[in-house]
Amino acid sequence: ARAIIKAAGYDIEQAVPHSGQFRPDYRRTDLARFARLYGVPLRDYKDVVMPNPPRLALACVAARRFDAGQVFARALMKAIFVDGVSPADDALCIRIANDTAGIEPHLFQPMLDDPETARIQDTYVQAAVAAGCFGVPSFVENGTEMVFGNDRLPLLRQAVLEAKQAG
Repeated sequence: ARAIIKAAGYDIEQAVPHSGQFRPDYRRTDLARFARLYGVPLRDYKDVVMPNPPRLALACVAARRFDAGQVFARALMKAIFVDGVSPADDALCIRIANDTAGIEPHLFQPMLDDPETARIQDTYVQAAVAAGCFGVPSFVENGTEMVFGNDRLPLLRQAVLEAKQAG
């Protein structure tokens, strides 16, 4: 998430360029609103120590190399945003990979540290920015149309329906 926002020229911590959506107080309020809308639990993640957030994204890429990216990412997000597990670090990632995807620590740790994993992650970030992504969540429908934000899911649904109708 942060890598895409930064690569697209924004600084989420400094609100550059200036945008009210990046103000921390507004972001927390917005997250709470969406949690109520979707009927999902939400914990204020400011209580979770994340020593290296980019490393968490890298762990998702490492899990994806085992064909377990989605399962891993969902479990990691639940641990942070619902359960408030802290610290969110390598030990947590290794435990989640093992417990949710059956990736044994002696296999996951080397994949997490493998320079190829970092190269793949950079490829994903560059592809996202090239597709017009500037933040998360972003969705690229059929490789052609970028839709940004969970508040725009109805627009994504419409784009997918139109693409299906067009063949």
